[in-house]
Amino acid sequence: MFVFTLCLYLWSWLSSIHGLDFRYHNSVEMEQYLKDVNRTYPEITHLHSIGQSVEGKTAVVQR
Repeated sequence: MFVFTLCLYLWSWLSSIHGLDFRYHNSVEMEQYLKDVNRTYPEITHLHSIGQSVEGKTAVVQR
């Protein structure tokens, strides 16, 4: 239980320090969020297009 609590505390601390926004995002917000994270951490992230949705929108994922 202590380890879980410690991990939860560290996760919340790290996310607040780095400004990551862990909440629901619509598709426009998600694309901007991924681009912002990629711009902030280019050495550990890369954006990929995985094609288009049935609505013709470009789908983007981050690795």
